[in-house]
Amino acid sequence: QLPHNDSGLRIEYKILADKIVMSWEISNFAPMDRTFHHRITVGAVCGIVLLLILAVYAFWVKSVILGLFLVLALVLVSEKSLHTRYIFHDKELIIYNGRLSKSKHIPLTAIHSCKPLTTAFGLVHYLLIGYGDSKMVSVQPDNELAFVDVLRNRIQEGKEADNA
Repeated sequence: QLPHNDSGLRIEYKILADKIVMSWEISNFAPMDRTFHHRITVGAVCGIVLLLILAVYAFWVKSVILGLFLVLALVLVSEKSLHTRYIFHDKELIIYNGRLSKSKHIPLTAIHSCKPLTTAFGLVHYLLIGYGDSKMVSVQPDNELAFVDVLRNRIQEGKEADNA
């Protein structure tokens, strides 16, 4: 028999008639982390390609300072587009903006609205999350419907746990 650990999992092993029987018990069950990846838009791809072409052109005409600046911008934009993740962990939403940017932690109890919006010409759509005292953040998860569903369920679970 193994003692309880932080996850609340207890496992027992018994030997019965030359057979090993394993049983387990889970207590203090917490919901698993759920991760959503950032949707890469046509605008982001066009921006990356444009920065790449401009950087190559800057080096072609021997403008090294401008070329290095454009390469730095290219790395930052690519990193943010490829590595942004939205993570539901315990009772918070973590917006991880890649290795070169700071993550944002938003308590689920502070979120009061989530609205789907589009840009002027409808090329990009995103979710605008309102939290705290008039703070807002926009997110573009790959699977918007599942993201909203998980957000709604986690907020509801938090309210039920507070009331209990």
